[in-house]
Amino acid sequence: MALAPTFAWLLFFRAIQGVAYSAVIPLTIVLIGDLLEGDKEIGGQGLKGIFGSRWILCSSPIGGLLATIAWYWPFTCYF
Repeated sequence: MALAPTFAWLLFFRAIQGVAYSAVIPLTIVLIGDLLEGDKEIGGQGLKGIFGSRWILCSSPIGGLLATIAWYWPFTCYF
C-alpha cells in the first residue's frame, strides 16, 4: 500500500486486501480448533480474540499519527 503510485491504485490494492482478509480470518478459527483440543482450544480462541482486539485498539491511533506525515505512511505498518 505504501508503494502505491496513486490513490486509485491504493483503492485497488485495499480491495484485494479486503478479499484476502475475509478469507484468512475464518481460517484462523478453524486452524486453532484443529490444532488444539479441549480447554487449550478455548484458551487459544481467547488469546486470538485478545490480541486481535488489542491490535485494532492500538493500530488506529498509530495510523492516525502516521497519516499526519503522509497519506501512505500508515500502510508501512504492514511491512
